[in-house]
Amino acid sequence: MLNCASDSENLDMSFVAVRQFSGSLAVDRSLLRRATFHLFRTLVRGIVGLKWMDTQCGAKVISGRSYRAVSERLVEDGFVFDVELLATLQQGAWPVTELPIMWQEIPGSKLRLWRDLWFMTRGLMRIRRRLNTCDL
Repeated sequence: MLNCASDSENLDMSFVAVRQFSGSLAVDRSLLRRATFHLFRTLVRGIVGLKWMDTQCGAKVISGRSYRAVSERLVEDGFVFDVELLATLQQGAWPVTELPIMWQEIPGSKLRLWRDLWFMTRGLMRIRRRLNTCDL
């Protein structure tokens, strides 16, 4: 990813890693993780309207210029921070591209499914509200 960022002709380009992408290696996930991944992606697409494959992959390279332009508008933390960051970049027409990466799942999770799903859904609703009122 860093090579793509440094080789990019557009220095404002940001890169988001995608753990499952056509042509990339399949990630070995438990049924619960796969279901949670697909449920959250469906919620992100339905509520916020982002079409990226994998908003939650932690591997992101954001250009300094684009991050400085949007950072003061970021208010969410936790699991929906990534969604707000990408939505804010998209709204500001900052270029973002997805890159497939090799990924290995690590057992265990910080996610407490039902409690966190409730908080994440509320966070997505707040992001949508700010998008619709141009507060992002």
